[in-house]
This record gives sequence, structure tokens and C-alpha cells, in this order.
Amino acid sequence: MQPTDTLFDMAKLMFKQAWEQMAGQQKQSRSDLKREIGKTDKQIDQLLDRIIETDNGTVIAAYEVKIAKLEKSRLVLQEKQAKIDAPKGRFDEMFERAMLLLSNPWKLWASEQLNLRRIVLRLGFAERIAYTREEGFSNVKKSFPFRALQYFGEGKKEMARHDVISTNSLFEELADINHALQDHKNILRGPRP
Repeated sequence: MQPTDTLFDMAKLMFKQAWEQMAGQQKQSRSDLKREIGKTDKQIDQLLDRIIETDNGTVIAAYEVKIAKLEKSRLVLQEKQAKIDAPKGRFDEMFERAMLLLSNPWKLWASEQLNLRRIVLRLGFAERIAYTREEGFSNVKKSFPFRALQYFGEGKKEMARHDVISTNSLFEELADINHALQDHKNILRGPRP
């Protein structure tokens, strides 16, 4: 499961670029929504000015209905804007321990601490590893970050399928790995075997 240094460096760079691209897209989405909210506010203000200028009750009622629709639209836009998460930090800060594990899972395994070996198994494999006496280990499915590394390592010259490489899933799993390893950074930093 340990990638070569070149493969790991390439994958880390790709992960980092994907993180930065996602952060840029989120920033752009927030600014687009802010602009839309501003346009809606301006339309509401214009309608309020028209209400003040008119004496016709029917026209005032029509303007009030339009204002109510615009206010609902503004609330929807504000909710969308609130749901867009700002990136919580730089890639290196967010995923340092996860990257150390991906570069060399053997370091944790070799520590001979049972809890660390369990962490390696939990983070390295998507499902429990099945074992039978007749066939040995079967159905070994690696976790998403390790599958991504394997995919990059195979050197396929094709477009990445959306179901294979999903940046949101990747970053969620990297964050989980990073969190699980928060107390074991020193073990991961040791020399590569």
C-alpha cells in the first residue's frame, strides 16, 4: 500500500490543487450569491420607492406582492450563501497527518501498538478484511484515498471518472484520517524504511 515517493508527491500535488480549486469555487459562489442578494435588495428598494409615489391601491397591492416574492428570494439566496462552507485552512494544515499516513502506512503498523494498528486497518481499508482458512484474505477494498493513489499509480491516460475520483469524498476521508491521527504525528514523522 505504500506508494513510491514520486507517485506520492504527484498525488499530494493533485490533492492540493483540487483543494485550492474547490476553495476558489466556493469563494466565487459566495461572491455570486452576494451580488444576487444586492440586486434583489435594489429591486425591493425601487418597488418601495414606487409605492411611495403612487396613490392607486391596486398598484400598491401588486407592488407588495412583488416585494414579498423578492424578500422570499433574498432569504433563499442568503440560506444558500450560509451553506457554502469556507475552506477551514490551508491544505498542508488540514491534512498533514493524513498525508504522512498515505506516504507510509507501515510506520504506524511497525510501532507495534495495537491501537495504531487498528487505526491503520480502519483508515486503510473501506471494509473489514475477510479471512478464510481455505482462501486467505478476500474482498480487500482499500479506502478511498489509497484507491486514488492506486489509480494515479496505474498511469491510466484517460479522463478520471466522476465515480472514481470525487474530491468531496476524498477530502472528507482525508479529514477523518487527519483527525484519527492527531495524537500520533511523531510516529508518522520518523524516517521512511
